[in-house]
Amino acid sequence: MNQFSISGSNSGMLVSKNHYMEAHSNRNQGASIVDSALSNKDMGFSVQDNVDLMVSSKMGMQIPEKQSEITNANVRKGAVTQLQKTMEVFSKNTIKPLDQRNSLVSYEISNTNPQAASVAISPSGLDSNVDISLGVDQLAQSQSLKTNGYPSGHTFDSGSLTFDFGSYSGGTFTSDTDFSQVTVSVTDGDDLNTVASKINAETKDIRAMVVKNDDGTEGLALISQKTGESNSMRIMATGSSLNGFEFKGVATPSVTIEQEPKDAVYRVNGIEMRSESNNIEDLIGLSVTLKEVTANDLKITSKTSPQAVTENVNAFVENYNSVVEMANHMNSEYPSEDFGGAMFDTKVMEELENELDEAFKRLSVDGIGLRDIGVTKLPDGRLALDQDKLNKALENDPEIAFKVLGTESKTSHSSISVDELGLLPSGEHNIVIERAPEKALMSGTKISIPVTLASDVSLPLTLGGIEVDVTLPSGTYSGDELANKINLALKSDGVTSYSAKMTNGSLTLESAEYGSLKSIEVKADVPELGLVASKETGVDVSGSINGERFLGDGNSVESKFDELTKGFKFKVDPETLKLNEPVTVSVSRGVLSNLESSFKHIDESFKKELKEIGDKLDDGNTNSLVSQLGELEKKEEYYYGVYYQQYSGVSAKLAQMNNVSEMLDMLYNSKDE
Repeated sequence: MNQFSISGSNSGMLVSKNHYMEAHSNRNQGASIVDSALSNKDMGFSVQDNVDLMVSSKMGMQIPEKQSEITNANVRKGAVTQLQKTMEVFSKNTIKPLDQRNSLVSYEISNTNPQAASVAISPSGLDSNVDISLGVDQLAQSQSLKTNGYPSGHTFDSGSLTFDFGSYSGGTFTSDTDFSQVTVSVTDGDDLNTVASKINAETKDIRAMVVKNDDGTEGLALISQKTGESNSMRIMATGSSLNGFEFKGVATPSVTIEQEPKDAVYRVNGIEMRSESNNIEDLIGLSVTLKEVTANDLKITSKTSPQAVTENVNAFVENYNSVVEMANHMNSEYPSEDFGGAMFDTKVMEELENELDEAFKRLSVDGIGLRDIGVTKLPDGRLALDQDKLNKALENDPEIAFKVLGTESKTSHSSISVDELGLLPSGEHNIVIERAPEKALMSGTKISIPVTLASDVSLPLTLGGIEVDVTLPSGTYSGDELANKINLALKSDGVTSYSAKMTNGSLTLESAEYGSLKSIEVKADVPELGLVASKETGVDVSGSINGERFLGDGNSVESKFDELTKGFKFKVDPETLKLNEPVTVSVSRGVLSNLESSFKHIDESFKKELKEIGDKLDDGNTNSLVSQLGELEKKEEYYYGVYYQQYSGVSAKLAQMNNVSEMLDMLYNSKDE
């Protein structure tokens, strides 16, 4: 007997309208008890049969049919969810890893001296075979500093240490914009070990450790983790007991330079190049890690290797076929377990078939398609791979698999970097930046340095909607000390995306990010700092894509409204930007990208389908199948009550008549005797 439950899915198999009919026919147990108690059936009368007959005449098969509808809705919900998740996994584990040059254009790298440099193909991949010489003249190294000795157990008064990275030129320090200042608070009684622990907890870019000197004193070694000449350290201190830690590019009596920062210097085919790191991310399509200085140049060559490409194409075909086989099973005309036939002849399956057909019909910009790499589509939608044809195609053109399957985008100027293509089709697209992004920036008037504050000064600020009241204690400050004091106060209030610095004698407040959502407001005049009550906001980038205007968010842009470019995301570099000059984005979409776009469209259909099914199963929705079933069950209970009462009365009368008959029979039979 088939038992119904609201959440049941019958092992993923659709049910017929009368699936629950037998279970439903056994509901009238009360009438059956009456029949047994009164022996109605011996008289040819059944309360149960009569009640069932009357209720059935009123209700028909409405309840078991509605139960079947609910079960089938659960089955379809399970089918859509399973197919949706399977396609998500295929997209994540197959499409995205394969849709890159390194997966579809395979090269073997030869390196004559791997001890001097390790070489691999970069994420951007090789455009062609390489044959270069590489000489290493100098390795990049980081800076190391050491403070002079302190007596063992020496403690410090309260203050702070602020660390920065950048470069020095003529005594002027220029901060590295990619590094945010790090400020470490020192409290009364902290010793060198505590200070070292606080530095290590605050940043991974500097390793601090206590070292023992020959004379028994202790010093603090500060080892930068950032290589290159542009990554010199600067240390600013507040609190007189910490002045011995200050460092501004040159050795002092209290701080010695143990190792200078250096760039890597290397030669490619005799041409000298420099890098602040020993890890060179993209050298003619190669990722190179320099390990040691060379006496003789090493030789780096490459050759195509089709085996890895063949394996990747085969993996794509097999994994895609798994998705299609699942879809075909769900779209079968004949229901079976595990959602067989659960989506037969549905709109969402029709959309799935149409989307996949379109994805495979599109050709590359060179007019080549899947057939050119040995992939054909079978009548049932699966793919077949002719590996011999693929191998021959790769021999003739090592990049043919990438041309057919892969996606590539290039920009004509470095000021535009593409994050996601969205729906941007193959071809050339023009981006024109008409307004550059700007950070929120406020500069005061020039003030005398050093600054002497006769009394405590309050600097009331609102930064990006966050109110901060900075209190500067009375005293004398250098420009760096003043900015550092403000930054320390901002950090203690949890504000890390805004900072202060001295620029040509003026106090400047600046946001770390671009855009109109970044704002700086000085809420009252502070003449001691050269600031007046005012507000400044950042600026969002704006311009056009293929003539369609856009407004970005800071220096980021996402096309949201134009259907042809929807989802296209890119960033703008204000430092290299040229206003009102077109930048061309060239896009070549392959099968994998087309398939990804198709999957996104299908996913939207899946979400709508699941929403519709969810509404049908929502007991809080008065129009849902579950609510309709509840109303039918109430209605049936009402009819059972009415007819049970009616036929129970008839049954009682019959029983009474039967008793009288038996009594008369006994009376007359006894007289005859």
